[in-house]
Amino acid sequence: MTGKPYPLPDQMSRFDMDYVISGFVETAKGATAAGFEGFELHCTHGLIRPRAKKGSHP
Repeated sequence: MTGKPYPLPDQMSRFDMDYVISGFVETAKGATAAGFEGFELHCTHGLIRPRAKKGSHP
């Protein structure tokens, strides 16, 4: 987009990984509480794209 190379990302620490994981856990709990029956993480090419399916029953 800018024509410039992207900088190399910093390596994640164990704290960073635990923080990201806990965020996904809390999001999944919220989706379940909202009536979603499933939660899928699609992780490729450095992208994390959560997808969920709303259930027809509570």
